[in-house]
Amino acid sequence: MTMRLRMLRTFMVAGLASCSLALFAQQEQTIYDEEISVSDFERMSYPPLARAGRREGVVVVRARLDAKGYATSVTAISGSAMLVPDVISNAKKWRFKPNSKSAAVLVYQFRIVDGTCDPANGSLFVLKEPNIVTITMCSFPVEPSVRLEPH
Repeated sequence: MTMRLRMLRTFMVAGLASCSLALFAQQEQTIYDEEISVSDFERMSYPPLARAGRREGVVVVRARLDAKGYATSVTAISGSAMLVPDVISNAKKWRFKPNSKSAAVLVYQFRIVDGTCDPANGSLFVLKEPNIVTITMCSFPVEPSVRLEPH
């Protein structure tokens, strides 16, 4: 290998390494609540798979934002496999006020409440600024059947 090719390869490897480090550092930066402001969002219902499995839990996602604040990509940081796909799909529809990190973090909490909410709604969506979403599924406990004993 010629000296020129070795130098070129060294520069390419060094360039790729520095780009990777910069990207990694950018992804790992803390995003403070004060930097997150939702401009537009889409409500979601309790995911059908999670509803059937009575799965509760928390899903945390990180959204990369374009210059206009639209979520261009969303990555799950943690959460249940029954909840993550629907959360990612929902979060991709959100828009934020652009910030210096070009990113936002959303925390979705899924919970099941027995017998305390309107059955017509099926689930309740609440956004607590700046970035916490609670989705509550209404579930009504099954009454035990009454068994009559013969006299």
